[in-house]
Amino acid sequence: MEEKIPVHVLIAAPRGIMRSSLNSYILTLENIYLHPLLETLDDAILFMKLVHTDILVIDCDLLKADPSGTWQDAVWLKDAVKVNPHLKIVMLVDDSQGVHRAVEQGVYAAFVKGSIHNHLKDAILPPVAP
Repeated sequence: MEEKIPVHVLIAAPRGIMRSSLNSYILTLENIYLHPLLETLDDAILFMKLVHTDILVIDCDLLKADPSGTWQDAVWLKDAVKVNPHLKIVMLVDDSQGVHRAVEQGVYAAFVKGSIHNHLKDAILPPVAP
């Protein structure tokens, strides 16, 4: 039997119900290695320089709090991709306009908070071969 390589997931989100729920949900998925939860984008970028990460799940609220500008700047995205060109970034946003903006910037997937469970699973786990 072939051993599956776990998908390494990092969550960067402010403390609160959303982050706790996201953490709990991802822990229910098979073949996942969940890194420690982080609260800032700078911490996430630094962490990814040191530790292999396949998926970065980021709450857009972190980016809105960034004093260097709004999350629409995409500077954070370029920094993350420099660290790991194969990184898939999944962003949780507040509305459908946020989904559109995030996808325009080049994130792998974006979902409106509160409606993410099935979509998030598909974005994190690789497709299952028939």
